[in-house]
Amino acid sequence: MERSNYGTSLHLDHRIKPSSHRKQTLTVEPLIQLEPEVLAAAKPVKYLFNSAFCGSTLLANCLDQPGYCLSYKEPLALSQLCLAKLDWPDEVSTLGISWQRLLSLTRSLLSKTFDPAESALVKPSYLCTTAIADLRAIDPFEFRGLFLYSDLQSFLCSTLKSSGRRHWVRGALKNVRKLANNQILRDVDTESLSDATAAAYVWVGQMSAYLDACQQTEGDLRSLSFDTFLKQPEQALDAIVKFFSLNFSPQDIEQIVNSQLFSTYSKPTALQSGLSKIGISSTAQRPFSKQERKRVLAAIGERYSSEIEAGLTWADKLLESQKKAYSLTCELLNSAILK
Repeated sequence: MERSNYGTSLHLDHRIKPSSHRKQTLTVEPLIQLEPEVLAAAKPVKYLFNSAFCGSTLLANCLDQPGYCLSYKEPLALSQLCLAKLDWPDEVSTLGISWQRLLSLTRSLLSKTFDPAESALVKPSYLCTTAIADLRAIDPFEFRGLFLYSDLQSFLCSTLKSSGRRHWVRGALKNVRKLANNQILRDVDTESLSDATAAAYVWVGQMSAYLDACQQTEGDLRSLSFDTFLKQPEQALDAIVKFFSLNFSPQDIEQIVNSQLFSTYSKPTALQSGLSKIGISSTAQRPFSKQERKRVLAAIGERYSSEIEAGLTWADKLLESQKKAYSLTCELLNSAILK
């Protein structure tokens, strides 16, 4: 991998875009032998947690600037570890290595950068929201995490717009159900959920995991809605880089906001799979703006209005006793931790 490969790879899994097709596989044992050296060389890591389909790829790309910050987008190892904690405890323990030790080693490897002056930013998958407290325990004094999210209606639009996204929801539903600590979520009969209510369940599960993590942090975990980010990108980026202690100048931020990042979609192939159904033409370099996003969401919302309303109603009933806790009104820009 060269540095540019991390920028062009939207996910660090089977969809990775390396500089060479040659692969080298390592077992865990040699890495464990190098553990003292890896841990000694580790640097602080910044985290961009997210509720999925909320603009986190765009934000990770904004912060991925040579000399300042290197973004690791959805590294597979972290996702595997989050599932392994519940699914394969015996398989993990037969290695003679604790789950926490594997997590610490993985986090240390992800702290590496090409330039010593750069910070490492890890954008985990949605699965890793449940590991916020575990990652913080590794770095109690230098941990910094931002949770980016979209509102429920936007999330429903994003997940119902294509068959591929609906299929994703079914897999995410099973994973969120396994990882859920909230008894209200555990009591739900997930087998009977429709696509819309399954998507609502996944969204509530992400919010619940984040809110649980907030109870265990002391100002080193913040939240930001994607809508606020789009409405005030310069102010939001300024607050984010200060929170992450990144040395971006006002000129750097202005250049980022005026770059192609804010004029095209971050995931064009994913976009193409959903727009044709609602009568909107799609190209790999389709113009992007907050007005365009609003128009697309409105078109999707109109097409799937009955399903979206069902998802909203279902979530409202589920959270009736906890509405205040899940209001999600606190933002990074007013320096408030989501409560």
